[in-house]
Amino acid sequence: GLRAWAGAMAGNSADLQLQTPELAFGKEGQVQKLVANIFTLRVRSNRCFEWHVWRVDFPPPSPQPSGKGKSALKGKGDSKGKSSSKPSAEKPKDPPPAMRLEGMDDVMKGWPQQETCWIYDGRNVLYTRKDKEQLTRALEGEHEATTRNFRDKVQMAISPAQDARQEERQQVIDLRRLLQPAGDATNLGVHQERHFLEIALRSFARSQGDSLISKGRRTVCPRSVHLLDLEEVSLAHGRQLWWGWLAQIQLVAGKHGMQPSLSLNLVPSVALPSMEAMDLLAALLAETVRGRNSSENHRWFLDQLHGNKVPREFGKNFRTLNSEAGLRKVKVCIDYFGHLRKKMIVGVTESGADQTSFWLDEEKRDISVADYFLKRYNIKLKYPSLPCLMLTTDTNFVPIELVKVLGGEHNILVGKLRQDYQKQVTAATAMPPARRRSGIENVRRLVDLSPVNPLEKLGLDVAPEMMKFNGRILTPPALKDSTTDQPQVGYYANSFKSIAPPKYEVEWGLWSFCWGKPANVQWELKQFAHTLCGAAKSKDILLAEPRCAEQPEDSSSKFWDQSWRNETQLKNAVFRDLKQLQQWYPQMQLLVVALPDKEAWTGTLRSILKAYTETDTDLAKFGLVTQCVLWEVKGPKTGLDVATSKVNNLLLKIAPKLASKGDGTGSCHNVQLVQPHELLTCPTMILGADVTHDVHDVSVAGVVATHDRAFVNYFTELRGQAGFDFSQLKERRRKSEERILDLADMVAALIRRWRAVNSNRLPDVIFYYRDGVSDGQFQPVLTYEHNCLVKAFKEVGGQDYNPKLVIMVGQKRHQTRFFKDEKGKGKGGGKPGFEMQVRPGTVAADGVADPGHLNFYMVSQNSGMGTAVPCHYHVLHLDPRLSIGIDDIERITYDLCHLYSRADKAVGYASPAYLADHLCERGKLYLESQFGIDTSNSSSGCGDHEDEEKTKRMIQERVDWLNKSWADGAAKSILQGRNFFC
Repeated sequence: GLRAWAGAMAGNSADLQLQTPELAFGKEGQVQKLVANIFTLRVRSNRCFEWHVWRVDFPPPSPQPSGKGKSALKGKGDSKGKSSSKPSAEKPKDPPPAMRLEGMDDVMKGWPQQETCWIYDGRNVLYTRKDKEQLTRALEGEHEATTRNFRDKVQMAISPAQDARQEERQQVIDLRRLLQPAGDATNLGVHQERHFLEIALRSFARSQGDSLISKGRRTVCPRSVHLLDLEEVSLAHGRQLWWGWLAQIQLVAGKHGMQPSLSLNLVPSVALPSMEAMDLLAALLAETVRGRNSSENHRWFLDQLHGNKVPREFGKNFRTLNSEAGLRKVKVCIDYFGHLRKKMIVGVTESGADQTSFWLDEEKRDISVADYFLKRYNIKLKYPSLPCLMLTTDTNFVPIELVKVLGGEHNILVGKLRQDYQKQVTAATAMPPARRRSGIENVRRLVDLSPVNPLEKLGLDVAPEMMKFNGRILTPPALKDSTTDQPQVGYYANSFKSIAPPKYEVEWGLWSFCWGKPANVQWELKQFAHTLCGAAKSKDILLAEPRCAEQPEDSSSKFWDQSWRNETQLKNAVFRDLKQLQQWYPQMQLLVVALPDKEAWTGTLRSILKAYTETDTDLAKFGLVTQCVLWEVKGPKTGLDVATSKVNNLLLKIAPKLASKGDGTGSCHNVQLVQPHELLTCPTMILGADVTHDVHDVSVAGVVATHDRAFVNYFTELRGQAGFDFSQLKERRRKSEERILDLADMVAALIRRWRAVNSNRLPDVIFYYRDGVSDGQFQPVLTYEHNCLVKAFKEVGGQDYNPKLVIMVGQKRHQTRFFKDEKGKGKGGGKPGFEMQVRPGTVAADGVADPGHLNFYMVSQNSGMGTAVPCHYHVLHLDPRLSIGIDDIERITYDLCHLYSRADKAVGYASPAYLADHLCERGKLYLESQFGIDTSNSSSGCGDHEDEEKTKRMIQERVDWLNKSWADGAAKSILQGRNFFC
């Protein structure tokens, strides 16, 4: 699909094509010897390199004669249900993955094991050795396969996959294209060969039983404590952290040519081990009790449940237990039918099995769940007072004692995690470089389970040691504030004086939503306000005495009312209090809000505050910016103590949100570059862009643009767009739309604003930093967006306006890591395990870059907690009129990493892209404040035409709401040009 799309783009003469510069290597900086988690591959000549590709389809079974029909109640545990005579418009679904794998094993049972003769991806692609002619002749056609763990047989239709380049012949994988790359080879050009080898790695993991689990692109090792010598970590909500690895095949390029390699990195996953559902409930209840040993709590609650007692904590925490932080979406199994059935928990009952009843059609009466199981299955419950779990539907009640949580692959979470897991996972996985390197080498050396094994079966030798190469360390840029001293990166928050502070006395207010006696809260607010004003004055930011320092009466009472907690009521109360604030203090520019740190509704309240002040038509005109501060209690330190210790960092964030003039215009910033690159001294605008997906099936696109030569403050444009394409093929309806569809209008609006504050002049040079685009999307996404940019230029400046353009993509979601290959203290300053940490400013390309275009890795941040993650920058368009090279691009990018307004440290990737990500998160916050936290999975299913149209309308309504809220609020607000969104 992507190649076809790219081909169509290339074939349209009306579309401008990217002018992608060739790979080159910089020279600036001090040479540093490095090691990367990359192992080179070498080919042995005594193996077969050619593999046939087959398409595997699953035709529906022949229709069976209709019988008596199913009962309206098949039995608790299957479906309570409602039957419908309405014919389904859905395409018949393919068998589940486990059933497909077992079916293929049966079809191929007469042939040697996988990895040596045939490899199956578990979906619709099968690979077979080309030299196995007898297998090739026997394979094509229809097959009926039996399975070990399923009653039904699997119908398979296997046919040759057509070669996209020569349609008359079968597609063939030739590993020699990867192992002996031509001079113009790229990772995209050998995508099929790379994909084949990665399928072989996953297939190998699946064949190892319970020792390894293949989950997406990663391999999970449940016994990682023993196999990888890594610590066992228990997480919230009964989960555990399981280590594993991600292995990728890629071409890397250097001055001496290209070579194939294996990239190997440790990755964590959140998982649930197999256990009784009652055991999981006890673990969840144990978390609700503080101040006691968690294992003792767990045993106590389990004893209560085994005594047929429902602890009072169950009722007090029912909402949490009935959410995804509790039991919902956990995959389980039941076996009282005489065979295993897998289900998903969709809810839990408040009452026990003996008190939960339903209408039994066949007897025309209500019956309790306990009585039903005794009557239907002759099962007398041991614990009838315990709750039931709702499996698959909210009308299907099963006693919790009959349910078992599935382990293995079934309850593994990967990708973006819930916030309550993410904090723990981040802390557990921030391992020192030496520890990470050792762990990766342990994976390489595993005797039977290493990813090296399947590659060796295919005739590939993997180097025993990681790749060594030379990187360079750039000199950090010099910064200046209003003092004569140059602020030191990473340390100036306490001592800086703002170089562009507000030129007036800022009116501000202070709200608190923290619990406590009114008199105590009032005293704390007074003390905090005094400290904040004093610290601000030392930084040349003049804050007036706060116009209010209080608990907002209406919204605070709604926030703390435990009896009902209605989000709509809270939103209405916050809105009334904000409107009242606007009426009483129309000149107020800043509202500091103290929030409790461990209250479940803190995030909801923050979302409501931000959404109203930035998107409501009247409040946005008010020009009020908010700054939240958590009132954390840490050991003996009170919330006031902790908040007071943060005032300097708080002022770093506050200053760029304020107007520089009393009428609300202009913007402030704290530091700027002493000697910017010459391109940053001419009329240059820098854009940052990003897209966030899966927010109520809406994607949020954000674009930011600098507006002066300080390159700190940004204009902003935000849009919602449908998060996926609707196609006629229902089997895979969701496909993320990576392009920013309305980019032309967004950039045109930003250029107009730039012109308005730059003496009616247009920028001569434009840098476009794009975040969140994968390698395979470069051509279609960036070609489209390049044309949108040019369209915006012509719309604003006319047909003759043609600024010099640079388009770059920054990637953080990759697995490449660097380690120092020299003895010494390294960046960690002597901390154990950090001797191998690379220094900020480290850049690398020669030996590790992607072939085919200009790209480089850069570590710009100071990583004191774990192994530094470099950003991989790809230069996909470089205007030939710009006489700059790779050294210039590296320098500009590194300088921009030091101009992140929220911190005194350099950040991990260019600030424009980082702030575009913040803007997208703000759009997500707006949607969640209006429609609630999104925990649905609606985009992944397949429905009939009526459901499809309903989903389209629902998504379009949300997109329209977000776009109208932005257009009527922040887009027209005097907040534009200030960093109010982060």
